[in-house]
Amino acid sequence: MDTRVEILKNRNGHFEMHPTEAAIIVKYRVDAVVVGPGGAPMARGKRNATKLIHIVNLADATDLTRVAREVLARCSYINPSQAEEVEQILTAIRNRRKLNTTARPGSAMRPLTSSSALQKSKIEAKISDLSRYRQLLYGTVEDRLQGCEMVLQLVQSRLHTQQIVQTEAIINALARLLLEDAGQNLDLRIKLCRIFSCLVDMPSAAELFAKHRIGATLMQEMNNELQRYAQLRNRINQPDQEAGMVEPLRKQFAQIARKQDEFLLSAIKVLTTLGLRDSDVLGKMVKKDIITVLIQCCERPNPEVQLPALRFLHRLSLYPANMPKFGEAGVVEKLARVLDHQHSKELNEQGLKILINLSLCPALRKTMLKRGFARRIVTLFDDEEVSELAARLLYSVSRDKRFNNDLFFGELCAVCGQRVMDVVEKDGASTQPYLLSLVMNLISTEAGAEAFSGAVDLENLAESSLRTSDAKLLKIINIVVRNSPTPASWLTDNNLVKITKLISGQGSDIFVLECLIGLAALLDRNLLTVETLSKHCKMDLELIERCHHHDAPEALLALVIFMGAIASQTQGAKILHDVSMTNWLCEELSNVHTDDEDLLLQITYALFKLIQYEPARQSIVNYPGLTEVLSEHAQQSSDLASSLLEEFLFHLSITSPNVHETWMMEKFQQFNAEWLKAIGNRKDLAHEDDYDYLDEYEDEADEMDLVTKYGLDVDVDELSGEDDLDIDADTDDVEDMIERYSARTYSQMGFRKSSK
Repeated sequence: MDTRVEILKNRNGHFEMHPTEAAIIVKYRVDAVVVGPGGAPMARGKRNATKLIHIVNLADATDLTRVAREVLARCSYINPSQAEEVEQILTAIRNRRKLNTTARPGSAMRPLTSSSALQKSKIEAKISDLSRYRQLLYGTVEDRLQGCEMVLQLVQSRLHTQQIVQTEAIINALARLLLEDAGQNLDLRIKLCRIFSCLVDMPSAAELFAKHRIGATLMQEMNNELQRYAQLRNRINQPDQEAGMVEPLRKQFAQIARKQDEFLLSAIKVLTTLGLRDSDVLGKMVKKDIITVLIQCCERPNPEVQLPALRFLHRLSLYPANMPKFGEAGVVEKLARVLDHQHSKELNEQGLKILINLSLCPALRKTMLKRGFARRIVTLFDDEEVSELAARLLYSVSRDKRFNNDLFFGELCAVCGQRVMDVVEKDGASTQPYLLSLVMNLISTEAGAEAFSGAVDLENLAESSLRTSDAKLLKIINIVVRNSPTPASWLTDNNLVKITKLISGQGSDIFVLECLIGLAALLDRNLLTVETLSKHCKMDLELIERCHHHDAPEALLALVIFMGAIASQTQGAKILHDVSMTNWLCEELSNVHTDDEDLLLQITYALFKLIQYEPARQSIVNYPGLTEVLSEHAQQSSDLASSLLEEFLFHLSITSPNVHETWMMEKFQQFNAEWLKAIGNRKDLAHEDDYDYLDEYEDEADEMDLVTKYGLDVDVDELSGEDDLDIDADTDDVEDMIERYSARTYSQMGFRKSSK
């Protein structure tokens, strides 16, 4: 069997709109495999190919969906699933044709040349005449235009591009023309830029462009055109213009703006391709203020120039090192103005993505806060296609503490609340995760929770949460109840029945845990009583079941939070003690690791509430080893946790001489160990000449009565008298500390605040 060649064509080609013609450019890959006599592949090869699909007669009444299906049927290189994208390109081609007929600033581009050059451009270019075309590049202006037009026809075909790139003479002539003469004629500059946009896709283009400084020259020419555009616009807007001069100036301005848009579009494509291929080249562009040039392109009224400029800016915003340049260029304020006047999905998406990246920089986020950024962005909530991006941006900004000082803060909370209700009724809150995260940040303050609750019906929101088992919605409700100065109860009889059925099972999913935390919040704010809760479930049995079946740290934490809320009421403390929850909490306190500070403090809080119930207090005081455990945790925990544990030990010591004596001994041993360690360190560091001083220092220390210093001379019998017990009088300080701790840590797992 002879060798054969098998040709495979990629069926998932990349396609885009032609920059000037009514056509779609399809780029695909052709793979060739040489198969030997045995059927085994002997050699492989691949090359890129381009197909041009011309679109004609796109009238207003044309069915673009039908045309898109015909394009897919005739071109197998486009995936059929991309029919919607093909239809969008067809829409853009039709819109550009309409704008070409009006010739106003910002209209879509069409190729413009002088009349003589246009006639000559109809001649078909031949690769055999390449040397003659190069000679035209050194002739008159019309000859240069004709030579560029002929070269442009050749580079649009992949068959000739490689040969042109390898012909150094033609590249030298094009680069010289761009550097020296293109500034004198905008039409010539457009053609040169379109030639380079075709050549930049070649593998050897990066080295070739760097050698002739084509990228730097294009950036300079872009800057010159943008300055020229600003000068012409200012001239037209001058109030002292003569009436007869305004209209000619406007026509001239419209024609120049249209040509500039075509040049800028091709130049941005060249610079984008060069930057994506080499990060070093991208860094050089940033140093030459490419960000300033691109944001000025975004301010032009033509969306065909705005979109590629925004895409390039989005690429640059991914690098933290570029953030100072974004700040110097004033990108935040200018992008905000662009978004204010745009109704295009793609433009809004790209603009919001850039701002999201910039919001990660503290300096730029501060700029957003100063300029009332939230008021502008919140208007995009009405656009379903970009509302989640807008919420993501506001969520990123809301993590800054200064965000709460915005004058628009209260109104934003109300708007977000209404937005949550709309999403819940339409699609379900799970489709907008960043919106829910934003709301959680906003309602973490009293003002935010009050504004949110005023705009939302908490009962309806709770019913939706229970119906869909949405834990995030229920968490939002719990935060509002905890932080609002005047909380409203959302717990109707129907909702309470549903919740008790959920917690009656042994499940520990996040929604059931949030239900427990929600009941704890209602108990804390006196919106629910233990008596009412006991009517709907057998609380003693439920607690016993959950204590033996908690299989995750989150489940244990939620259960302890619930117990602490129940213990705040006398009947609840009695129920907990009757089912041996007091001893269970003491056991869990002995087993908890010091690093798990959240669980440690919540157990301590629950026990602190239980000591106000006499039988439970006796069980806690008599639990073996509890004082040593509390003292050890106080020694190893953070300052906040240590202070709370010390206060709890103090209250226990008032009621029990044994606890007091054990605690004082633990403190003595702790401070004595620290003292001996300090003395040992001094001896290790001191020289022999200093020993006399140390001996004198130790003699003075030996004379100190350490037992007296740390309180062991206190009359324990006097403290244990029944007439001196006043636990309630000293609970305020402890509860204040718990409130401060809960406010700091609730963002992690919804810790409750205690109510006085």
